[in-house]
Amino acid sequence: RHPYTVYEIAVQSPSTISWVIYKRYKDFDKLHKTLSKGVRLPTLPPKRFLSNWDQSFVEMRMAQLQEYMSKLLQLPNLMRNPVLTEFLK
Repeated sequence: RHPYTVYEIAVQSPSTISWVIYKRYKDFDKLHKTLSKGVRLPTLPPKRFLSNWDQSFVEMRMAQLQEYMSKLLQLPNLMRNPVLTEFLK
């Protein structure tokens, strides 16, 4: 198996309940592709194929994914989507 990065993302529901999820970039990419069918979503940070181990890149990517998730959770039409609900577990 190839090594990979797992990102720690803080999630907060509209009712102010918060928790942390741990996901790979490919998990976010799959979620984005699934949810984007017929729905306008925030921009997902682009894939990067080289040099994903640099600490500054990992920190920047985690901040970008955090922002993506925060924007995604502000979309009321997605809050009850079963794909998103499962992703947030």
